[in-house]
Amino acid sequence: MENAIQQLIDREAIRDLRTLYAHHLDGNNIQALSEVFAADAVVEVTVGKMEGIEAIKSGLQEAFALYDRDNRRSFPFMHAITNHWIKLTGPDTAEGRCYLIDFETASKPDPNPLLLLGLLATVSFTSGAALGPVLSSAAIAVDFYPTLSPFVLNACLAILTAIGLCRVQWSGEVVHHIPKASDGSVRLTLDEQMRGSWRAFTRISLILVVAWSVGSVFVALGPSMIISTLTEVSAHSHASAGLLVTAFQATAGITQFFCRRVRPELAMGSGGALICAAWVGCLVALYVHQPSIFVLFTVLAGVGYGATFVGAMGVFTSLAPGTHRAALGSLFYLAGYLGSAIGIIGMGALVDALGMENASAVMLGVVAMSLGYLLLGKDRVGVPKK
Repeated sequence: MENAIQQLIDREAIRDLRTLYAHHLDGNNIQALSEVFAADAVVEVTVGKMEGIEAIKSGLQEAFALYDRDNRRSFPFMHAITNHWIKLTGPDTAEGRCYLIDFETASKPDPNPLLLLGLLATVSFTSGAALGPVLSSAAIAVDFYPTLSPFVLNACLAILTAIGLCRVQWSGEVVHHIPKASDGSVRLTLDEQMRGSWRAFTRISLILVVAWSVGSVFVALGPSMIISTLTEVSAHSHASAGLLVTAFQATAGITQFFCRRVRPELAMGSGGALICAAWVGCLVALYVHQPSIFVLFTVLAGVGYGATFVGAMGVFTSLAPGTHRAALGSLFYLAGYLGSAIGIIGMGALVDALGMENASAVMLGVVAMSLGYLLLGKDRVGVPKK
């Protein structure tokens, strides 16, 4: 009990420290950072490694000046909720982390204040993926060129998006070079900063591959799977089956939002277990031809899919060095999209060779063994201790 209470006290202290840091930095009150950092503190941010309070003030002042290209002099709440990892050392050690949601300020002439870019990206991706099946289902239901109209509408939306992007007044300063630390230290390469962390990065990337493989199978074959459980099939059956993909995507997106503050190891573990359990339920539904059971477990699979992704992203946030986050993030998402392709191609080949039920059983075995090894095996992945 005493350890649990001490952990709560540590977390509250870190929260207060992070809030004070955000308040002073975003208000350009650099001298007040003495209230946050000890005289011999060491800080590693995108401007480099800074040792000592004076070097910290100088480095963060340079970073603020670089960022404040519109001379606003204040960015309230920019760092209030962001990708932070804080470790306090002394007689005891305490850690605090915050994932996924990043703030970005708007530049002139855009009058909008702050955008939750991480949340916006998740909502946009999920909404777009969920909208397509709705359009296709509606076209089938009303018999309005079902094999043509959804694609024409999507093409029109893409053209409108392209026109909108061309009309945006892009800032001339798209890329900002990260300055050297005030002590003249050289910026480390990605391999140097990731030394000792590549194994953990590889494991979370593989977890993403497995999770997105499952997601791609539900998106591509989910409607066909539920149709196979029906005793009578009509055009309206196909229209309703398409909405299964929407349910999966919407559930996954909602789960990502509500799990964003869950401990990454817990999110990955519970999400992986739920994916496997949901797949078992779907397999049972295929064998006993119960579409309602299949729908229920598809929704649960979406929950597991979303939780697993959030957990993997949480570990990635702790692993990725600030100066190379974009490069490592590209590799991370590349693994996910490769997983999407591998999953559906492999499942398609299995369905042709073995049939839907047997192929699903094989896929379940592969997914369960892969996630079991990655999440529970030796050197299992988790947030690194820095």
